[in-house]
Amino acid sequence: MYLCLVNNPFMAKVSRKDIQLSIEGALQQTLLKLDLPEPSKKIEKLVDNFSRKFSVKVKDAIKKNDKAKKRAKPESTLKKTKA
Repeated sequence: MYLCLVNNPFMAKVSRKDIQLSIEGALQQTLLKLDLPEPSKKIEKLVDNFSRKFSVKVKDAIKKNDKAKKRAKPESTLKKTKA
């Protein structure tokens, strides 16, 4: 899932809050599918904290990937003109 988010060109336009909400929703659905008792407040806090931290890391990875692509584009155009 992580690599798909980073390599997706449309993810650069998605906010960190949107990423966080989608991760939180996916985690809650997974917990419900496990047929566990209803999650307590501690579990809900844990899911919220994890989704917040993970979304920050995903957004940072997207930014780094975009910067690397921007740096690579001028070099590739220079190589084409020289060749």
